Amino acid sequence: HLFKALDQSLPTTLHGVFTSLVICCLIRYMKKENIKGRISSLDILPSCLEQPFREICTLAYHGVMKNLATFSSEDLEQLGLSQKLVTLGLIQGCESLASFQEHISYNFLHLSVQELLASFHISKLPGHEEIDVFKKLFGQPRFSAVFRFYSAFTQLKSEGIREIVLNIVKGKKKPELVHLLHGLYEAQDAPLCQFVIFHLSGKLNLRLTSLNPVDCLSVGYFLCSICNTSEGKIVVDLNNCSLNNKRVCFLIKEFSKSSASRTPAADTGVRSRTDSELELDLSNNDVGDEGAALLCGALKTNRS
Repeated sequence: HLFKALDQSLPTTLHGVFTSLVICCLIRYMKKENIKGRISSLDILPSCLEQPFREICTLAYHGVMKNLATFSSEDLEQLGLSQKLVTLGLIQGCESLASFQEHISYNFLHLSVQELLASFHISKLPGHEEIDVFKKLFGQPRFSAVFRFYSAFTQLKSEGIREIVLNIVKGKKKPELVHLLHGLYEAQDAPLCQFVIFHLSGKLNLRLTSLNPVDCLSVGYFLCSICNTSEGKIVVDLNNCSLNNKRVCFLIKEFSKSSASRTPAADTGVRSRTDSELELDLSNNDVGDEGAALLCGALKTNRS
């Protein structure tokens, strides 16, 4: 309903969805307070919103670093933040029943809203501090979600970020690789996909990893990117990954977009595939004839 009202198409990334939600909350606050102005980006806000928005992002960041989802009045006081931040509509306060004394707990509307705002805060830090933050977060519960949103804000262009990417690649832990693919999808960075498959020695192994639709969308973007920019043999193992005909539709979505709007490599600056071979293992999945036909059609159409 929101996007129809604004005459906009539905975002295709989680960053787009939750950024729109945050902007919607801020616009609603502006109308309530009779504040004039428009918001089209979190980078450009009316002057009266800049300070409280920075404070909310600071709260989100400290919560992520300590893996906190709820905050007390004391937490806000320690950070020098006002309880009036609740009025912006991005966090809510409710009286806690955990003690006999009056106590209010605060939380963000959604964990993803907190992680989005935390990643926005990190993206505004000096370059070396951004990398230091992710080194501290690496392996922690909130790393993957924050890294995904950070990827969208920065397109992973910050100096030193490839060191973080390389750490994930070298570890070859399948859940972390899937999280990295989420980040690559949000960043929409084909050259970085090429960098990743090169350091994986041309082999992406997600065998026995259950892939949900969002995972399939990210894997599909990665496959599409490396097929168009890499050379040599590429092996992708999706054996026993809970794929079915519907999830194959998500897997091939980026192939369809690529073939519909392909731009010559000379114009994009990205090397077009000249001699690549994709070996895709889909054994032990519930992919029927329909899914197999869709996949074969997408791969055939996408050939350069």
